Amino acid sequence: MHTNRSGFSLIEALASIIVISTVSLLGWWFWSSHHGRFSTQSSPASQQTATNTNGTYWMINDYNVADLQSTGMPQTEINYFFNNPHTLLIQNQNSGKKNSINVERELPNATIVHHFASFAAMQNAFSAHAIPSATKYIIYDPETWSATPFSEQTNPLGFEQKAFSLVHQHGMKLIFTPANDLTKVLAGSAIASGQSKYNEFLNLGIASKGAPYTDMFELQAQQDEGYPGFSSYVSSALNQIRQSNPSCIVLVGIGSNPGGRTVSYQTILNDYASVKSQVSGFWFNMPGTGNKRAQANTTASQFFKSVYDQLHPYVKG
Repeated sequence: MHTNRSGFSLIEALASIIVISTVSLLGWWFWSSHHGRFSTQSSPASQQTATNTNGTYWMINDYNVADLQSTGMPQTEINYFFNNPHTLLIQNQNSGKKNSINVERELPNATIVHHFASFAAMQNAFSAHAIPSATKYIIYDPETWSATPFSEQTNPLGFEQKAFSLVHQHGMKLIFTPANDLTKVLAGSAIASGQSKYNEFLNLGIASKGAPYTDMFELQAQQDEGYPGFSSYVSSALNQIRQSNPSCIVLVGIGSNPGGRTVSYQTILNDYASVKSQVSGFWFNMPGTGNKRAQANTTASQFFKSVYDQLHPYVKG
């Protein structure tokens, strides 16, 4: 039996080419994965780039979306504001508040967010695997209330850094929302009373010091609605944030019942318009309970209708 040496040599040559090509591709992939081309490692928040290019962020509690539905707000408007990746939808399934919407069915495109007023509570939730895997952002919201331990009220920036590390360890991102009333503890109640708490917030540099350790920073300006200092406070705090972390996404708090006050939708609209070009989005606050809830819901619906009507020609075009 004779062997066809010329045919065998051709097969050997083809096999050699395939092996060499495969090794080369694997080597290129290995180099790329370790030099950033395909790297999945996260970098500090101050080194990350904001990606808010597709619209305004709207952060809202899920039960407040149900409140807006109860006012007759059209589904087209609900979808426009609250059913897209720029919707930061705060789920409250364990809060005790009535939630009449099925998030997965009605708002499947929203970005899921969970809220904590305490780092200790956040840490316990992660340890107990109580945070749904669909969650993308975690809010750390220290305020001078019983939900935030006093040790955290006196050191909100230290606990923010712990929250930032913990959240990133679990592949999520942090939204830091320190209340202006923390200045009562940090600077003394006699100094930081009434509207002066906004000036003291700026003087203490809370925005500047907190910005490097969060992915989003929300300025709780809602209780300043209707006052002359609203836009100047937002601009000053925003400057602090931009100087210490240019890539930080900044939200501003607005709402339909700020500090328990009754405001018109036009008041909210004016303050919204005064800062919307400077920031990436808003946390819209509405009362979950109380005798002013119905009126606040109607005011909120009127506000969103007005914003939608202003933007609608551009949506259609």
